Amino acid sequence: MLLSWYLGGPGWDPLHDMMKVINKVMGKSGAKRVIFVGGSGGGFAALRASAMIPNSMAFVQAPQTILARYIPHVVEQYFETAWKGWDMPQLLQAFPERFDMVRHYQQRLPNNFVYYMVSSSDPSHVTEHYDPFKAIYGVSEASGYDRSGRKRFVQYEGKVPGHGAVTNAEFEYHLHEALTLFRS
Repeated sequence: MLLSWYLGGPGWDPLHDMMKVINKVMGKSGAKRVIFVGGSGGGFAALRASAMIPNSMAFVQAPQTILARYIPHVVEQYFETAWKGWDMPQLLQAFPERFDMVRHYQQRLPNNFVYYMVSSSDPSHVTEHYDPFKAIYGVSEASGYDRSGRKRFVQYEGKVPGHGAVTNAEFEYHLHEALTLFRS
């Protein structure tokens, strides 16, 4: 179940329990802000979590942003197992905060930072996830910032082609850039 770890089912959303733990750790450690890091499905979870904590950051690499555009048989298996008897299209439409980060960010405009990187050699993630997400913020170029300067979109030429194939050097470079944005 590739999606269940961060989406749960009708009676339980694991992210709410994760947020309790994160808030408790922040309180005990004195941390003022937090960065959520993830790629692909983990990037979706990072975008969701960051939207819940003001002034946090989602540092994401080629995340899914719209669950319905993920691998069809995986999405169907998730809904058939975790939401048995529920209508998948209705759920996808009714709960953007859980299944569609493009609509969720567009409707709620969370007060967070986002550093979103995607390789140009991952065309499905560029067109199906990256382009719709950056369009919320009026970014029409391949790379750029939103008006607030808190959302940065980076389409880069990855050394290794394909989805999720970020090298250590690319990750470190972009993490440094994200931290610079976050600290500004």
